[in-house]
Amino acid sequence: MIKLYDLAGADESQRWSPYCWRAKLALAHKGLDFVAIPWRYHQKALISPSGQNTVPVMVDGDRWIGDSWRIALHLDAAFPDRPGLFGPRSGADPSHALLMKNWTEQHLHPLLRQVTLLDMFHRLHSDDKAYFRSSRESAFGMTLEDISRNAKARLEQFRQELAPLRKVLESQPFLGGEGATFADYIVLAMLQWVEIGCQVDPLDLQDSLVPWRHALAPVLSRAQRGVGVPESGGA
Repeated sequence: MIKLYDLAGADESQRWSPYCWRAKLALAHKGLDFVAIPWRYHQKALISPSGQNTVPVMVDGDRWIGDSWRIALHLDAAFPDRPGLFGPRSGADPSHALLMKNWTEQHLHPLLRQVTLLDMFHRLHSDDKAYFRSSRESAFGMTLEDISRNAKARLEQFRQELAPLRKVLESQPFLGGEGATFADYIVLAMLQWVEIGCQVDPLDLQDSLVPWRHALAPVLSRAQRGVGVPESGGA
């Protein structure tokens, strides 16, 4: 069975990493059985065979694969008989999902870090807190408390910045078109980050993105269980 090292808080059920969620959703979309292994920042030795010190890291047989994007590309190439992550069939052009990846990471993630970092800190394993605080405060040049001072305003700004996605969904059911693709999971993973990391719904209840999120519920449910359920059709 495929193993996925998945960032966890002090409570093992707290799994908020958007990058790990991308990988779990990709595995669930492909209908692949997997076990999401809780991992914490002080356990870098556990993933050393991957050559990196961050998660997600997937172990597929004797292959160790890090980074959610590389994991998605591997899954589509290694399991071509399963639903494609970048289109109806495996091997489709990943350009659309790559654009979504870069847009979210460069434009939206910086906002969400200001929303989530302090809440995430409080939910971390005690052995992770010193590293997390020092690394994030060094990157931002201020304390976690100062970073998060305008969290509510940043969350509202984030909601406004989702307008292009709402426009896309006016003419098609998923960001990937008629069926969900990795582009959808990149966004859904980001929403999971906020919902789990700071116990806040990232979407207003009246948001037109809510029906889209509900349509992805079956894949999300499989990802949450840590065990994919093979299907004959797309997600």
